[in-house]
Amino acid sequence: MLEETLSMRRLASVKATETIRSSDPNRIITEAAKWLAAHVESYIDNHETAYSLTFGDVDQEHFPTLYAIETSVLAAVPKDDDVLTSGKYEAEEVEMMKALTEKMAEATRIGVEHKEIFSYLFERLKFYYEPIVGMGVGGVVTKPIDGYIKLSMFEFDVDSMTVRVVKRMPTVEAGSDTVGTPRVESQIIEMNPSFIVDFTMVYWERNVETGLF
Repeated sequence: MLEETLSMRRLASVKATETIRSSDPNRIITEAAKWLAAHVESYIDNHETAYSLTFGDVDQEHFPTLYAIETSVLAAVPKDDDVLTSGKYEAEEVEMMKALTEKMAEATRIGVEHKEIFSYLFERLKFYYEPIVGMGVGGVVTKPIDGYIKLSMFEFDVDSMTVRVVKRMPTVEAGSDTVGTPRVESQIIEMNPSFIVDFTMVYWERNVETGLF
């Protein structure tokens, strides 16, 4: 049984390595930029300019390259906690992770050198950062901004973990605003291997006259 499990792990790792190495790094970073633009509302915080996001379970139809990498790696990553904590991987698994690291580094380099890949993401984000300068007939008037997205890192983390989230929930008595003894709720969250991206929203106000209409 153990030998059979090892053989399956090795085969899955070999297949994942082949998938990773055949993946186009331009498509990888382009699809990442597309995912970020499509999910702006889920992470936007215009009090911050630096973002560190984790995402996974990508859609095959819209992000086929990321999907292929994610599913092949998930199929190959050991499910044995002892393996994950000890770091005792098979040679094929080590080769897979090496290929993954190299490919993601290549995709990151392209994203750093070609900021235009993130131009649509910037257009989506800038709506939330443009300063309000007044009100006009048509509504709120904002001052235009220019800028770009500065990519710092894009990786795929093969580690998984289990996290217990504890929340103190206030108890409100019926028919009143009195807050009773807080109750504690805990939730177990399984964090699977996933993509990790760090980027910064770099912007400045456009030096133009803004009129109120």
